[in-house]
Amino acid sequence: MTSDWARDLTERKKRELEEKRVQQEKDLSDRKLLTANAERMWDEVVKAMMEYVSEINSEMGSDYLTIEGSQHRYNLKTPQVSYYSVDFTSQAWLLSAQGTTYKLAIIEGNGVVWQNTPFSNLSSQRVAQDIVARAFR
Repeated sequence: MTSDWARDLTERKKRELEEKRVQQEKDLSDRKLLTANAERMWDEVVKAMMEYVSEINSEMGSDYLTIEGSQHRYNLKTPQVSYYSVDFTSQAWLLSAQGTTYKLAIIEGNGVVWQNTPFSNLSSQRVAQDIVARAFR
């Protein structure tokens, strides 16, 4: 004899377990997508930072702003600011720049963007502009 109570309880548990399994698959898929795009997105930021530094220096008429470093850590320097560090942690998909953190996030359609607050989707170029602008101030 199977009561409605037992059937309802087991059906609810089966749904719960299935939802958990689907969420775990999504989380794994998301991690793979972020990992696959992390280095490319970071490279875009670095390339854009270097271009913006060059543009600033061209406008200033001197090497007012310098950028140095390699791989996942760069420093920006001006005569007023000794070092403004920019670090990327690829395993956590985090970019840190003087108190501001940008995190890689997935948006609709499996796009990957930077975010510095929830729902503030930023391109790599925009992140680079923010970083260079802060160092330039």
